[in-house]
This record gives sequence, structure tokens and C-alpha cells, in this order.
Amino acid sequence: MNKLKREGKAKKLRFPVIASGLLITILTTTLYISDIEFLRLIDNRLYDLCIKIAFTSNSNREHLIDNDKQNSKNSYTSAIVDIDEYSLRTFGQWPWSRYNIAKLLHKIDDAGAASVGIDILFSEPDRTSLIQIQKALKDEFNIDVTFSNLSAPASNTNIDPLKLMDNDILLAQAINQTSSTLGYYFNFNNNALESSKQNFGYNSRPYLSPLSTNIVSKSGSTPSDIFGYLFKAVDAISPISVLSNKDTNTGFMNTLADSDGLLRRTPLFISWNETIYPQLALSTLLNSNDERHQINFSNPTIKISSNGVEAIQFNNASVHLDRNGSMLLNYRGPAYTFPYISAGKILQNDFRKEDLEGKIIFLGSSAAGLKDIRMSPLDHNFPGVEVHATIVDNIIKGDFILKPDWTSALEVLLTILCGTITTLLIGWAGAWLTLILTISLSTIIFITTVWGVITNHIWVSPLFPLLALMLNFSILNLVKYGLSEKDKKFYRSAFSHYVSKSVVNQIIESPETFNLEGEEKEITIFFSDIRNFSSISETLSPSQVSRLLHNYFTPVTRMIIDHKGTLDKFIGDAIMCFWNAPINVENHKELALNAAIKILKTLEELSISFEKEYGVKIKTGVGLHSGVCRVGNMGSADLFDYTAIGDHVNIASRLEGLTKFYGIDIIFSEIMIPNEVEYILIQYVDRVRVKGKTEPLNIYTAHSVKTSDDYSNSTIQIELETIKMELGRYHHAIEQYQNRDFRGAFEIFSELDETQNGRKKLYSIYKQRAWEFMNAPPDKRWDGVFNHSSK
Repeated sequence: MNKLKREGKAKKLRFPVIASGLLITILTTTLYISDIEFLRLIDNRLYDLCIKIAFTSNSNREHLIDNDKQNSKNSYTSAIVDIDEYSLRTFGQWPWSRYNIAKLLHKIDDAGAASVGIDILFSEPDRTSLIQIQKALKDEFNIDVTFSNLSAPASNTNIDPLKLMDNDILLAQAINQTSSTLGYYFNFNNNALESSKQNFGYNSRPYLSPLSTNIVSKSGSTPSDIFGYLFKAVDAISPISVLSNKDTNTGFMNTLADSDGLLRRTPLFISWNETIYPQLALSTLLNSNDERHQINFSNPTIKISSNGVEAIQFNNASVHLDRNGSMLLNYRGPAYTFPYISAGKILQNDFRKEDLEGKIIFLGSSAAGLKDIRMSPLDHNFPGVEVHATIVDNIIKGDFILKPDWTSALEVLLTILCGTITTLLIGWAGAWLTLILTISLSTIIFITTVWGVITNHIWVSPLFPLLALMLNFSILNLVKYGLSEKDKKFYRSAFSHYVSKSVVNQIIESPETFNLEGEEKEITIFFSDIRNFSSISETLSPSQVSRLLHNYFTPVTRMIIDHKGTLDKFIGDAIMCFWNAPINVENHKELALNAAIKILKTLEELSISFEKEYGVKIKTGVGLHSGVCRVGNMGSADLFDYTAIGDHVNIASRLEGLTKFYGIDIIFSEIMIPNEVEYILIQYVDRVRVKGKTEPLNIYTAHSVKTSDDYSNSTIQIELETIKMELGRYHHAIEQYQNRDFRGAFEIFSELDETQNGRKKLYSIYKQRAWEFMNAPPDKRWDGVFNHSSK
């Protein structure tokens, strides 16, 4: 039965929980589609955490394989030529003469570098050039200076002596002779600088080399759609025109960080004036002349679809990109993970050729005040030049962090699946089991995400599946708690006035232990009624009657509730209550009998105060019976009450009515006799057939002392022994009466009738019956049953 009740209770909660869970899951999926900035920030933080864990795992594994740090650095395909503090101390402060930069490029090229990317912006002419000195003297002091007998250095006799007048020309020549790529910046601000439109003393506009590529579009898109996907620049801060011409390979140096300042991805190409331009790292790689690369980085093709950019394809390699043409960076470690070679030492020929040979070189600076700092997931003080090295190393090794198009569908599916699983768990399982399973599922999702990054370099965001788990778990438990509290409030409101607080708490904590809808169970029924209350009411005013009943009902109901009884109703001056419903009460018969006896003893004292205040004495009769009844909400669809109905309820009511007939305060049926009678003296009353019933039943009354401590009182002890002797004589007379020894019974009943106590009327009844049967004995069918024809 309790199992069925629990299932019914669970079903009642499941519908709102499941409905709420499905709604939350739909809302979570909508949040995914909405791409809210705050959630994107959290997603980025999760990405950073996974990248850090993956890096730590890979680093530990590589450390076990190779403890040689130098060999590990030589495994990279890129290296940094660093204009460091040593270089500045040795060759002077920045900016250096472009002649030194040109000489540096030649030395790097002579060492066998595959190509060089220059992460330095030369947006103004070199002021140390002889031609610039000559021009400055003329402009500022009107001094004409000429230089003669210029000759090429012994180390490079191919230099035209006339070009020695202009260091920028020397650098331009070195760039074109050494597979070098020049850097520039795009500006995305509408108030862009006009630097790209200035000539800086030269007669031609700077030339930026576009990306030579084919665009392959899938169905639903056209090649021209790419300009709607790519980041759009509004201006460019370019190198001076003498350096950047049609013979010069160039690439933009921009790296676009996320809104929190961390650089997780960077675009490989940007559009400007309906033309596509490559990133410095990509342009440097395409300009590589090293034949030892197994991948031929030529003839790039950009693949697009209606969803945006998908990838850039080389002859036999492909780089997955997001819809804007950006790639996720698979950082090799924190700052200075790639090998750094001092530019000053290269100019002094103090370096190892193998550090540069076959590598893609990026020229930059780590010197204070010159270095370009970025924030990466692994290091918040990451040199910008090392980002370019990371891009090249990722592409050459095909070692990317991938986020294919299908991951979005998988993330949505996991979000819906996690929301559904959590909803079903909360709807069918308990809170602790749900908590354990939710934490376990969250852990599995996160570990699987990290595992995907470590083993397959695929990023599937766990944010929205975890968000679905968290929101469903927290909100649905609140919904469940709210519904439970609503029920508790109902139970507390419904029962607090007619059951004890402990019973109310038990109902609230274990609602499955009772049933409001109605059930058949064994209960003990209690009826009480004030004797001759109509006559008492005639002598009092209505307000006095009301106060009297209030003062009478208050202690009586409290004692009923204190003994775990359930108050059913007040019927005028009568009280109906029962035990063992709505929740099970152990020893409910004994509790009911003890409550009745305590009520009667309390009313003896209360009657004295009533006589003083109202001038009346009250006597109360109590009837008790136990049996299987129907208990639950009874009434109409609109008005109902929690009560008990059944044949045994009627019997209890009849027994209460018999108390007046027998002149005793309490009558109960034989089923109510307690097992332990240490403080209760049971007295047989009669074998009767109550009005409306055919089956006879034995009825009893009880006498009690309050507590075991009363036995120490000699007066009470004497009184108790007196009652025991009296009851012994009485039960002997009853035995004679039932055995048809009416004369012997008459003698004892006559003797007992002389006593002056509350049992006198009972003895008089039996004395009269015995006298009548002495004179007119009953026939053989007599069974000792007395038929009561009135209530």
C-alpha cells in the first residue's frame, strides 16, 4: 500500500518536473543558438582550462620520452631571431640602421633558413640613411652636403655603391633576395590612420601582396560570398613604398584577441577593398623555398559554404577554419617555448647554423619596450612574434585544434540529451542519487572533452551540456522542493488543528504513510458527550455556553492530540476523534484508552471550576471502539472534510450513549482491553446488543491511577486495593449471574449497591435484573445479552 502511495505521490510531482525540465532544456538550446557574450566568455574559460590540462598531459608524456630540452626545441619547424637586450647593447639602441637589418637577413638566409617573416613595421624611412641625413641638413639648416668615393663593403661587392646612400633600398634588396616577408598592420577603426596613403618621401604608393588563391564554394554560396564572412579592414598601416613593392612578399601582423583579451584563434586572411590578404605567418610559409617540407604549401584554395569559411587547402594538406577564416591555435607551451637566437650573435657570426637551417624564421624583439605582448591560455605574457611561429608549426605538422562543423550539432544534441537525462532522473530518482549521477555525468563530459583535445585535437565545448545539467538539476530540484513545500503547507494547514505537531511533522516528512483520498484501515474511535447539556444550556446565556465549551474543549483536544489522536469534529458539545489515521500509530488502542482516562480525571478538576464560574457541574461520557473503517476526505466536490465512516464508528457512538444508561464515565468494547494493565483496572460491564446491531458484544469500563508514583501514597494504595476487592466481588457476582445463580448474584449486587461511588447505578441495574430473574427465570435460550432499543 505504501509503495502505491509513494508511486502516486511521485506521479503527482513528475508532470511539473518533466514539463519544467523540457522547457529549461529548450531554453538552454536557445541560449546556445543566441551566442550570448557572457556565455561565450565562460565557454572560452572552459576552453582555456581544457587546453592547460591537455598541455600538462602532453608535456608529462613528452618528458618521459625525451629529457633533452635542446633536442626538443630543435623539433620545432619555426624559430625566433630575437632583437634582444644583448643585441641592443652590442649594436646600439632601436631603431637600428636598415643596413644592419639587411645584413641580418642575408646571414639568416646564408644559414639555410627556409624563409623569414619580419614581425617589424617599417612605416617610416630610415633616418640614418645618408640620403635622409643630406635631406635633413638641407631642410633644417640649408646646408648642402655631398658624399663621394662610396664603395661596396668587402663582404658584399654586389652592392651598388650608389645604393649605399639609402639604407631602405639596401633592405628592400635584401628582402627580395632572401625569401623574406614584410609585415604590416590592418586597421579596423573607421577613424583609421592615413599612414597607408602617405608616400613618406617616395613617389609610389606601398604595395601589399594579396593572397593568390582559388575560392571553391559549395552549393548555396558563391565565391564572392567570402567577403561577407571575412573580417573587413578599413585601412592599412603599411611599410614605406620603397620596401613594399610588387616584388615584395607581405603579410598582416594582426592577431585578433577575444573580448577577454586572450588570443585563442587568429585569422589567416582578411579582406580589404574586396581583396583577400594573408596573415604574416601564412604568407611567410607560402614564401618558403625549403624543399625538405613534405607538404607543398602552394596553390592554396579556400573552401566556403553558406555557413562561412570552412578551410584553406594546400596541395596535400588542409587547415580547418571557422566561418571568419580564423584558426584555433594549438600553443606548444608558454612564452619562449620555441628556440630563440639572438640577432646580435648572428651579426657577430656567433651562432649554430643548425638552429636556423631549414626553419621558418620570424624576426622580432623581446627587449623591454619593443616586444609585442599577447595573452594566451597558457601564458598571459606571451610574445606576439611567437604566435606566428605557432601558426607555422601547426600548419606544417598538421597539428591543429579542430572544431569541425559537426561539433555544433553534437553540442546541441548533448545539451538536449543532458537536459532530458537530468529531467528524468529528478522526476524518478531521489535527490542524493540524482546529485551523484549528475556529478558523475558532468565529470564524464568534461573528461571526455579533455580526452578529445589530447588524443584527436578536437574541441567539443562542454559548456551547454554542463549548463543543461546544472540548470535542470538546480531549478528542477527547486520546483520539486516548491511542490513539496506546497504539499507540506497544505498538510500543516489541514492537520495542525486536529493532530499533534509531531504527527504533522511525520506527515510532512513521510507523506507516503497516509492517504487523503480514502482508505480502509483499522482505527480506534473516540466519542465523548457532556451529560444533560441541553439542561445546562438553559441556565446559561449563549456567551456563557460558548465560553464553557471553549474551556471544556481546549484541554480535551490537547490531551487527544498529545496522545497522537486525530480530532475529527465537534458535534455540539460532543467530540469525535480517532487514532491510527492519517498516519499509522503504534499501540493506538492503548493510547486512546489512556487519553480517555486522563480526560475524565482532568474533567473532575475542571468541573469544580465550572461550578464556581457558571454554577453548573458537568459529567462526560466516553465511548471507545476499534475496527476497520473508511478514512479520508469525505463530502462533496466543493466541500469536504477528513473523517472516518463505517459500522465501527456507529458502535463507538452507541457505546458512548450507554455510559448514561449504566451511570459510568467510560465504556469500551472487548477489543480495546490493553495487554498491559499495570495502572488500569478493567471492569466488565455487560454483554449487549446495541440499537441497529444483531451481533452482541462485551463492553467494559476502566479505573486508573495517574502515575506509578501514586503507589507511594498510602491513601491511594488503600483506595486501589479497595477497588480491586470491590471488582473481585463484582466479577464473581457476574459469573453467578451468567451461570443463572440469580439468588447468589442478587446478594452480592445488593451488597455492592450499598456502596457510595460512581458504580452504584451499575450495581443497581444488575440487582434489579437478578431480582426479576429470581422471580421469573429466563428460558433456556437466554444468552445473557441485554438488548438496547435506544441510542
